[in-house]
Amino acid sequence: MSFQLIIKVEHRVTLILLISLGGVLSPPGRVHFFGSTLN
Repeated sequence: MSFQLIIKVEHRVTLILLISLGGVLSPPGRVHFFGSTLN
């Protein structure tokens, strides 16, 4: 049970890192990301 929770948390962190990395690499992606976050 806790093992699945750890995997889920790690997957979420990896996803967030990939999204933020892509946002940094592409300014339009960053604008779109912040726009979707505000909305």
